[in-house]
Amino acid sequence: MAEQDDVGSTAQPEWISRTSRTGQRGMLVLRYDSAQLPRDERGDAFHAFMREACDPCRVVGMGTPSAMRVKTTFWQLGTGIVHSAASTGYVLTRTPRHLGAGAPEVLALGLQLRGTAQFEQHGRQIELAEGEMMINDLTAPYDYTVGAGSATHAFMLDLQTLGVSVDAVRLALPYALSTPVYPLVRSFLTQLYVHGDQLSLDPGRELIASAGADLVRAMLLSAIGAHPEKSDALRETLTTRILAYVRAAPMRPGLSAESIAAAHDVSVRTLYKELELAGTSLEGYIIEQRLEGAARELADPASTATVGAVARAWGFTSQAHFSRRFKNAHGTTPTEWRRSHAIGVAAHRSSPRASFSRRLTSPGPDQPTGDDVWT
Repeated sequence: MAEQDDVGSTAQPEWISRTSRTGQRGMLVLRYDSAQLPRDERGDAFHAFMREACDPCRVVGMGTPSAMRVKTTFWQLGTGIVHSAASTGYVLTRTPRHLGAGAPEVLALGLQLRGTAQFEQHGRQIELAEGEMMINDLTAPYDYTVGAGSATHAFMLDLQTLGVSVDAVRLALPYALSTPVYPLVRSFLTQLYVHGDQLSLDPGRELIASAGADLVRAMLLSAIGAHPEKSDALRETLTTRILAYVRAAPMRPGLSAESIAAAHDVSVRTLYKELELAGTSLEGYIIEQRLEGAARELADPASTATVGAVARAWGFTSQAHFSRRFKNAHGTTPTEWRRSHAIGVAAHRSSPRASFSRRLTSPGPDQPTGDDVWT
């Protein structure tokens, strides 16, 4: 077995491809395919990729390094990350020492597409067969064994986006996969895999990601409802859930104090009281999130919309008002923001590393692709 124990790396090896898909409006894609490398490089390349793509962990590949075959992709969907992988098998272990190197508050939902896997965390062990799902709390140690010939698909969300605390997640985990919402989440993950290419290009992908986050949040809250400490957990997470609701879709039709309060089963008075205690203005927060959305669109190299059109799309009827707000938030005008990001993209595309990435992700006639690796 090929093993590597590492607590993270900031260097990006040349065999890792980091690209923006054509037509994907700036979506970051991180790919690795061992079939495109000489056999004697595959073990080291896989370990390097895992250091780049994953949080600090120990990686153990099954079999000899030269026999390892791994094909995996990470891509961004709204505020989430989608990850697909097929492999000859490996083991990921996260220990308390790895957590000491930095543990982002992220939840990963993994669907077993093919083969089997075993997942152990918080004293619970799950055997995964085809079509089953697990939930990984990335703030805690775990052991994840992916069997030979397996294929997996995952959707990762940070807890800030979900509006759920680490403590609330841990209360929910023992019950989450038995809630009535679980089949909906599993179906969402399945469809995300089946239609991923189309969804990544869809104009509504931000709302798709938001819908996925809403489903995951609903599953966790449903699970918390089965816990004896549910009242405290729900009360403690109300403010973060409200802010996550706004952040997930600040242009949601009919977004108002009344609709937000109704969505969280509280009164408008309670809504404002909770936000006041947190030192947050609802109106100000909505505007802040719309400005962030406009900034992302202006930085997108595939966007051809004018500054005025972007402003209107994010709820600003006056371009002058939008420009003033934008400069206050980002320290520069919308036009300068777009220009500076365009220069950054051009510099990346002309770099030797980007050239290598394009070669790596565009297989030649002698390079196996897709299912050729797994037949």
